[in-house]
Amino acid sequence: MTSLFPENDIKLEDLFLEVKYDGPSFDGVMNIQDLGNELLGIEYCLTKIINELVKTNKELSEADIESLQILTEGFVNNCFKKKIKFKAFLDEIEKRPVLISILFFVITIYSETALIQININNTNTVSMLRSGQIPIGQYQQIKDLPIPDNAKEIIRSNLIDKKYREESAKIVMPLKNDNDNLELSSSVLEESVIIDNTNKQSFFIIDLPTEQEQDVTEEIKTIQGRINSINLDATKNQIGFKVKNEGNEIHCHLSENLSVDDYKSNYLGEWVEITGKISQAGDIIKEIEIEKLKKITKLGQINIAFGDNP
Repeated sequence: MTSLFPENDIKLEDLFLEVKYDGPSFDGVMNIQDLGNELLGIEYCLTKIINELVKTNKELSEADIESLQILTEGFVNNCFKKKIKFKAFLDEIEKRPVLISILFFVITIYSETALIQININNTNTVSMLRSGQIPIGQYQQIKDLPIPDNAKEIIRSNLIDKKYREESAKIVMPLKNDNDNLELSSSVLEESVIIDNTNKQSFFIIDLPTEQEQDVTEEIKTIQGRINSINLDATKNQIGFKVKNEGNEIHCHLSENLSVDDYKSNYLGEWVEITGKISQAGDIIKEIEIEKLKKITKLGQINIAFGDNP
């Protein structure tokens, strides 16, 4: 596990997020409603990340967190650039490495979440918000980040959190002209986040239709996952199954030519391949009628492993 503390000697004044808007819409001015929404969105996201990090750190007191303020410096004309900074009413804060490291990872998590967001299209966003599963490309990005496991988990949870996504999208709303762009940077980040007309749509969340509004389809498919429950007394939905052992448990019932007694002793908790009639609404599998069921070798781990949790 990567250490909680950043390797370099970082001071409070290094811990800022620079937000730079540039383009035809920002010649020394900015729409006041856009500005207000942008700042409120950033405040929500940073505050949420701080609170999540504090939950996993017993060295910080409530007074430590209450002492923090999120500030913005004066604006720079022409490109409309500003710094989002932190202030703490504590004596000798530079001698509080835990608090310094928390703020370092707040900036890192916020920026890395945005960097991953710009590579997720609307189709994957809809699927991700419904299933709680991160696309494999973005999952690997998170897994490879040189940050602690709890920081990786916060990025993952932010990406599937509809409220967080809505608030984070407020930073791209001022980009109205095709030639407008936004740069998020910091002295503690290795890479800036550049958002422009080519990728800003990935921040917006389209309204998701309710399951009742979606057509239910049925198709014979073969899928892999893990059996999490078996109910010997049920006449239907005898088996609980998770695709790739992720997301919600799916109710499965056996076709007439199969008996639950054949699976009661050595299939619970096993990885299996199921072939059968799959009913689903949009991307959500509602139920499965199993025609064929066999054990398989455990799949490679799909969820990101955080800490000692399985």
